[in-house]
Amino acid sequence: MVAYTGKVPKESIVEIKATVNVPKNAVDTSQKVELAVSEFWVINKSAPVLPFQIEDASRLVTDQAAEDGAGGHEEQKEGEKAAVVK
Repeated sequence: MVAYTGKVPKESIVEIKATVNVPKNAVDTSQKVELAVSEFWVINKSAPVLPFQIEDASRLVTDQAAEDGAGGHEEQKEGEKAAVVK
């Protein structure tokens, strides 16, 4: 089951049937509870390559100018062209 679930693309909709367990040895895990999965169903498989990932959307941006890249320059060029045409 682990090999199959590892191949399901991120952002897919899944349904699982699991039992919640408290780990017997707290050294083996950093979590307070574990899920013992008995069934795993893919309800809707997402596209293999999404336009953006959740990790990208939740990433902290410290330099907006660097993040925009050439996008700001293109908008400026278009604005300059519009000014010349007028």
